[in-house]
Amino acid sequence: MPFSYTSPYSEELTCKAIIADDGAHLERSARVRDELEDGAHVWIDVGDGAPLSRVHSRSLPERGIFEPPGSCGYQEQIGWEATPADIFDEEVVGIDPRQTMRYTRTVIADQPSFKEWQMRHAASSSSQDGLFDIFNRTWQQVAQDEVGEMPNASSWMGEVKSVFWHNFESLKYVFSCHASVTVDPSKPPEMSLLEFWAICKRCALPSPWLNLNKINRFFMRKGAVPDIRDLKGPHDGRKTIDLPKFLGTLVRISVLREQGGKGELPMCVTHLIQGMLTLTPGFETFEPEKAAYAPFSSSAVRQKLTMHESRLKKLFKHWAKLDETRETIQLSEFLQMMAKADVMGPDLTEVQLKMAFVHAMLGAHDGVFETWQEAGEQACSEILFSEFVDVIMRVALLKFEWDTATTIDIKVHELCLILIFGPGGRAINL
Repeated sequence: MPFSYTSPYSEELTCKAIIADDGAHLERSARVRDELEDGAHVWIDVGDGAPLSRVHSRSLPERGIFEPPGSCGYQEQIGWEATPADIFDEEVVGIDPRQTMRYTRTVIADQPSFKEWQMRHAASSSSQDGLFDIFNRTWQQVAQDEVGEMPNASSWMGEVKSVFWHNFESLKYVFSCHASVTVDPSKPPEMSLLEFWAICKRCALPSPWLNLNKINRFFMRKGAVPDIRDLKGPHDGRKTIDLPKFLGTLVRISVLREQGGKGELPMCVTHLIQGMLTLTPGFETFEPEKAAYAPFSSSAVRQKLTMHESRLKKLFKHWAKLDETRETIQLSEFLQMMAKADVMGPDLTEVQLKMAFVHAMLGAHDGVFETWQEAGEQACSEILFSEFVDVIMRVALLKFEWDTATTIDIKVHELCLILIFGPGGRAINL
């Protein structure tokens, strides 16, 4: 498993050196193409004092050893903790300095379709009058805390309210499918920013004039969730939002995403909601052919990212110099990093890197890169750390596009190793 040679916790049969046919040790940080030619023979020293051409190890089953049975979704978490000491008769007789991996997996229930969800929640709004009362209470919070201070609010508030009433159940469904139940059952469900970002990318809510960096600023306004100030920065994915804030944010996004803030209500919010219903699975209006390509959802990919997350964060903060908070990295800084890593070339051009960057920032929807180019100097050009990881995964597929045998997770793993231990990462003390 790749973890055995990227951490100090597995020493058996780990490569210690590569030795040329004449017995000389090859430079560890050198590129293979600079040291060897096709057909050259090398020896692998696994630390047992004798060079071997082949290392026998335990047999591994087919790929997918971390996959749960069936097609159900799930969440997993991989972490490390100190190994308990060996105790005999209440005395410590041995201490293992190595850490122990902790792996947990939770199966997620399949999300119901919109019609199934309506049937499950029919009791809470058994009549249109009852549903309208719920909507009125929700909209009162939206108008008072979220959108009441927007320019010319009195001129469009009534029409926008009608649009949201017409789509209230649909938007509640979108929210509930991404929200989690709070610890206190008396409080309404809340959605984390991580889940909200996923909705934004899937439904093409960001635009060349409005990326997540700008959207997240909405949640620092007056009227935010009370404990939001206790978390660090505007880009902390642990922050949570309730349904009124979710609806109010959609109003703000609808205006600012069109032509750099020139959208007109209520038409722009109607257009935004129609797009959400087209790109959200579960609705009859869902058009899968318009959905963005998403190849990075497997557990194997998440496992590799967990292995490299801490070093990738250090790499990100090292290059994110134009942002004083080091929470966003600019396109120019990203290109400098990739050039320093020496991964650019005929198989990975600057244009391809820019396209991967934009797709990570705005979502990989048709025509989004061309629209971003047309925006010129007004276009956004910075991404968060979560988007930084996204663009690295996209670059991995571009860099190794010629390789049709290697799985996606190993391609991602390979590029992470190049960035972290190659010429662009060695001097950063990763």
